[in-house]
Amino acid sequence: MASANETLVEDQIDDLTKDNITRFEILFKDYFDRVFQYVFSRTNNRQVAEDLTSQIFLKILEALPRYH
Repeated sequence: MASANETLVEDQIDDLTKDNITRFEILFKDYFDRVFQYVFSRTNNRQVAEDLTSQIFLKILEALPRYH
């Protein structure tokens, strides 16, 4: 059985995860088109721009916990 402290830590981790997902959703909705358009203008290749934009947002998602 988990102690009260372990449960508190698990709840805090869940809250941080939910908060990060919400923050990522906001960033994605607000910036996806702009990032894609910028990358596309630099590469002039739709597939490459899609791949790079996806990689950029993956890096953002991975980095969010460091900025909480």
